[in-house]
Amino acid sequence: MEDGGKFNFSILTIISNVEMAASLFSRQGWHHFKKRKMKILFVCKGNIGRSQIAESLFNKYTKEHKTKSAGTHVGEKEDQTIKQYEKANLLCEVMDEEGINVRNNKRKQLTPKMVKEADKIIVITNKRDWPDYLRSNDEVIYWNLKDPKGTNYNFHVKIKNLIKKNIKKLLDELE
Repeated sequence: MEDGGKFNFSILTIISNVEMAASLFSRQGWHHFKKRKMKILFVCKGNIGRSQIAESLFNKYTKEHKTKSAGTHVGEKEDQTIKQYEKANLLCEVMDEEGINVRNNKRKQLTPKMVKEADKIIVITNKRDWPDYLRSNDEVIYWNLKDPKGTNYNFHVKIKNLIKKNIKKLLDELE
């Protein structure tokens, strides 16, 4: 009988919690449940271009969520600032036009810990550059955007604009 009493208590607790959630839902709507701070991780190969653009634009458009960027192949260049990378002049120029200075942003090597802590992982590099722990993660979203490294100013602008469009779409989905 005591086990049956505990069982009945558990059912009553569940019913009470469901009724409370239903009441909250009807008063505040679905958007209340979606509005939690998300941790977004942007990943490209070198953490110089695409992921830096994405992180910077994301931070420009929202303060509601947290974001980081990292690269799959940064290695010993970790903590190098963007301004220390000789070929980043076009990136800096394109981001200056957005009112964003990326020169002091530091490059970061992707780690399993970063992946584990993220709610969503946006990967913007060839799948052959992905480590296994990234391939097996269910929170990965792939943006197929070419690397602007070694290209001209117009291509950098094009990639920045595509990332901006994807960022706005992502923010709509999060809101």
